[in-house]
Amino acid sequence: MNKQLIKAIEKRLTYCRNVETKVSFYRQAGSSDVFPLRINFSNDPEGFSRITRTGRAATYKKVADCKARFTRNDSRSPYRIHNGETEERISFSVWECKEYPLLLGFADVGRTNERGKMEDTPDLVVIVRTLDNCRDTLDVRIYPGLYHQREEVLTYLNEEVRSQSPVLI
Repeated sequence: MNKQLIKAIEKRLTYCRNVETKVSFYRQAGSSDVFPLRINFSNDPEGFSRITRTGRAATYKKVADCKARFTRNDSRSPYRIHNGETEERISFSVWECKEYPLLLGFADVGRTNERGKMEDTPDLVVIVRTLDNCRDTLDVRIYPGLYHQREEVLTYLNEEVRSQSPVLI
């Protein structure tokens, strides 16, 4: 896969934890037309919900959970269904990628559909390790349509992060 293409479609978001909470993060930088302003992110492997050891969970270790609800103040997003009848949410579990130590993990974005049920999208989300190991700051990268090409994207991103010096946010 072409590195220029990966870089061109990347959407990067930075979230910082609200000091009064354990899991509530607010967007500080990045595109406002992707995820909500506020997300809940838990580094606890149990996360917000337990999962059974089937499917993806039988192959990968879960390292975090993310969930969020769009509010009327949030911008339009491809993950938002505007039908006025269902709660507009995103949710995903972050899976460990041991081969890439500079990355916390990867996921595909889950969103509510027209019937209010969660459905997977083909979009890849990668959480890049920050200097505080994602306790207070999150570096979120989104690659629309590239979940099934994740190995190539993870390799590219790990190399890119390695070539850059750490940046405090």
